[in-house]
Amino acid sequence: MTQQSNQVLNIADLDLRSPSNEGAEVEITRPDGSGTGVYIRVLGEQSETVERFIVRKADERAARIVEARLRDKSAGDTGLVSARVVLDDEIESATVRTAGWRGLSEPYTEDNARKLFTLNRLIARQVIAASQDEALFMKA
Repeated sequence: MTQQSNQVLNIADLDLRSPSNEGAEVEITRPDGSGTGVYIRVLGEQSETVERFIVRKADERAARIVEARLRDKSAGDTGLVSARVVLDDEIESATVRTAGWRGLSEPYTEDNARKLFTLNRLIARQVIAASQDEALFMKA
């Protein structure tokens, strides 16, 4: 049971968009849970940038399905997404959600982020999970 508070919130107190646009710094951890000393600034899922990416990907998938249905079904094309596309989307998703870092010798660039996430999908998955963790971005 949650405790009742006499504090009255306003809409701005519940704003996730602004903090999501600013991003939150998250330390990347090893599989054993220990810290790496690498910190990535992650945009929240409700940021304008991430939201545009999610909508674009959903539109692309829907278009692929519609196109497949319009083509000759005897060709066996169902519009399903290949495993390669799913893996590439994961890297792109982590890259879009990354706004910077510290603790790496290489400077943050979009190309370096893509390289990092290609070489280590565990880090990509941590970035995506952090972006989806609304508690990181909630002020109130």
